[in-house]
Amino acid sequence: MAQRYIFVNNAINDSIVMYYQAKNKPLSLAYNTFIVTVMRIIIMLYGELDITNCYHTKNEKGMGGFDTNLTKYGYPQEELEKFKVNFEKYYEFDVKQSRLHVKRKNPYLNRVQKNLVDMMFCKNKIAPFDGKKAHEFYNMLFTGDSKDFYRRTYAFAFAKNPYEVSKYFRKKMYLMSNKLTFVPIVKRQLSNEIYELLGVNTSLVPTLTQKQVDYINQQIYNYYQVDERAFDKDTKLLEAITISKKRPIIKMD
Repeated sequence: MAQRYIFVNNAINDSIVMYYQAKNKPLSLAYNTFIVTVMRIIIMLYGELDITNCYHTKNEKGMGGFDTNLTKYGYPQEELEKFKVNFEKYYEFDVKQSRLHVKRKNPYLNRVQKNLVDMMFCKNKIAPFDGKKAHEFYNMLFTGDSKDFYRRTYAFAFAKNPYEVSKYFRKKMYLMSNKLTFVPIVKRQLSNEIYELLGVNTSLVPTLTQKQVDYINQQIYNYYQVDERAFDKDTKLLEAITISKKRPIIKMD
């Protein structure tokens, strides 16, 4: 019997195969499973042709190969090796779990997702994402605060900490948008546009303590029912403020 060809490892090989089997059915469960979503994210970051070509030519490490394509935006080779190992161990664990009645947490689920987040931010330094693309990436993650019921349920069922990846993503977003400075700044204030729309004196905000700013912000989040943990909270607030005909009365503590 001829030995089955495996491209890179079982997880990567099978995720590519499953992706092409399900890509014409985007609403199907098969297309939204974790293993296929990992490959969808890789294809979103690096392009479908880059994955297709190296898979069909069995090119893992050569020029134009899998490793070259995934490190072309600065993702370190040693980190790519960790991703390969984490994804393979996730897959092995998941296959074993499929035969069990009582499922356990998969310790590699969040590790793989954090690897993908690192890939995304490495690419963003060279080829910046627009807001829509970043939002699309975030929505594909399996986290406890995902709006997608299946992804959210899966995260609670199999991630040791269902909020770990979303917190990791937001931390990366913060570090990317806030450069280190010796000038004291209020780190958790909303955009001036939001404050102005709600009648908050923007020249006053920098003089307030962080506790006072948090108190003001909390009133705004609660009034418009926006999750302050969402990475796109400013956009959601602006949308809610624009639609609403009423404005909250902001109290100063």
